[in-house]
Amino acid sequence: MISSTCMLNYTCIFASNSLEYRCKVSECDLGDNNREISYDQPWLKYALPLTSNGYEKCFRYASSSSLENQCDANSFNTTKLIGCTEFIYTTDEINVQTEFNIHCDDSYKLALIGSANSIGRLALLPIVGALADKFGRLRVAICCVLCCSTFGLIKSFSVNYTMYIVYFQLEFLESLAGGSSFNALFILVIEMSSFRKRPLCTSLLNAFGIFGGILLGLLAMYIHNFRYLLRAIYAPGLFVILYIWLVPESVRWLLATGRVDRAIKILERMAKVNRGTLNENSIKALRLQYSSNSKINATKKLNADHNENNLSMFQQIKLVVIKLGLRFLICGYLWVTCFFCFYVLSLTSTHIPGTNRYIGFIIVQSVAINGALSSAIFLNKFGRKKLIFCSLILSGLSAIITQIIPREQSIIVLILFMIGKFSITFALNVVLIFTVELWPTNLRSIIMNSCSMIGKMGIVAASFATLLITSAPILPFILFGVTAGQAFRITYIYAIH
Repeated sequence: MISSTCMLNYTCIFASNSLEYRCKVSECDLGDNNREISYDQPWLKYALPLTSNGYEKCFRYASSSSLENQCDANSFNTTKLIGCTEFIYTTDEINVQTEFNIHCDDSYKLALIGSANSIGRLALLPIVGALADKFGRLRVAICCVLCCSTFGLIKSFSVNYTMYIVYFQLEFLESLAGGSSFNALFILVIEMSSFRKRPLCTSLLNAFGIFGGILLGLLAMYIHNFRYLLRAIYAPGLFVILYIWLVPESVRWLLATGRVDRAIKILERMAKVNRGTLNENSIKALRLQYSSNSKINATKKLNADHNENNLSMFQQIKLVVIKLGLRFLICGYLWVTCFFCFYVLSLTSTHIPGTNRYIGFIIVQSVAINGALSSAIFLNKFGRKKLIFCSLILSGLSAIITQIIPREQSIIVLILFMIGKFSITFALNVVLIFTVELWPTNLRSIIMNSCSMIGKMGIVAASFATLLITSAPILPFILFGVTAGQAFRITYIYAIH
């Protein structure tokens, strides 16, 4: 389920990405089917203006000859430009751009699709987190995945961009459900694992999520029609309904909400699967600790301690706002940084010079698995903050150095991409555990989703930052490096104080 959920995060990379294209010169590009016309032609230097980024995409020279198939230097008036109405592509892919004719001045519409996806993952996440705290992690996760799969399948039947704009709401709802399901599943896994096994479980969880991205790259390599690709990705999510019988609810959540009998049944099942038994004394201790009477006694004790503490109302509010508020803001900013850097590298991995766009994406995603798994080795040996320091600095430096290397050195650029992806995945994995461990069970889901909501701003920014890859290639990586450095600085100050 995690692999499927994370796979959905990258659908816009292949379904609504901008392909390499040029003007169709009707006098020379003969044929009605533009997808069968070759992109490279010997006469392009006569028909299209040359820019620093290659041939002009949206304008061409006017023809000076009325004859067809006259494509030499004398056939075009280089003093007069005309706009393009048809386009030729380098590949046979069918995506939102080619299907709905989105080019030139309309290119912002592609970013709008990605932003709708990101904003959907941002909005209402705290509410979904509150629902998970109220009704259980598993129920909310299953409902979210079912909704996500349904909306995604409907989206694959869009017939024009107007319909896709109407489906802005579907894109929004689909991404909202997808983003919420990962958080619910993540907390479910964390709460089912012990403190020492928590880093390993988190690393494996993220590794499966990254594997979903690799699987998407492989599918996109062979399925070039975005409609079929979306259906292949979303359809398996409908089988998540089987998780009702296959996956148990979080025992910690059940105990925290007073469902002791159900929690004990799950623990007995777990013990039976592991060829053990649940000790009667342990069962009695659980019933005693989480019974309603013990909760009443704990509440009375808390009120007594509160009365003994002579803090004024203003002092209490100040304590909550300064300490807990600062903690929440720090977590939120770390999420923004990690998501921004993570998705900038993912989205720009299809533009690595000298590599196939699918291979580049798969390689960068594969490195992220190493980053997720290696965090399990270091998390129990070093502090969370120290690991965040080192990984953020390494990712920021690799992003900035990438722009110093000449484009001809594609191998070095790819290695730096891999280092950046490894380190930011490592940082993201640590930040996830760091956030979960800072908050109690009854607030964990809503705080996790709130931090995730703030973090999704980084994905929205990444969607627009990657538009600059053609006009100002250095800018997304400078933003990456500066953001990572600032996050390091804020975390360092928080650690000292």
